[in-house]
Amino acid sequence: MAITSAAAVGTQGPLATVKAVSERRIQITLDATYPTGGYAAFVATTVKGITGFEYVTVLGVKQESPAGGYLLFWDRANDKLMVYQYPTALGPATQVPNLTNLSTVVAAELTVTFT
Repeated sequence: MAITSAAAVGTQGPLATVKAVSERRIQITLDATYPTGGYAAFVATTVKGITGFEYVTVLGVKQESPAGGYLLFWDRANDKLMVYQYPTALGPATQVPNLTNLSTVVAAELTVTFT
């Protein structure tokens, strides 16, 4: 199947509907006491601290590298980095329990997309 039509949906510039989007790859190391519900204020503290960008809007955080068998997920609505695992080969991912030692998750790579 081919694309049959295309249209511009916005213009660029300071007051435009289309904004420039950038990405930054960061590495994080987790700690020995995972808090229930995830690491709070992940973008507000960790991401902005690593990148040095104070006034950006983060659009997404994507895991790029294996993290010791864990799945890292950014909860945008609550600004939390949550950690999941697969307890069985065929089961759904579940959040790791409170106070789980994740200090073996070293230099996990995430790509942060922002405007």
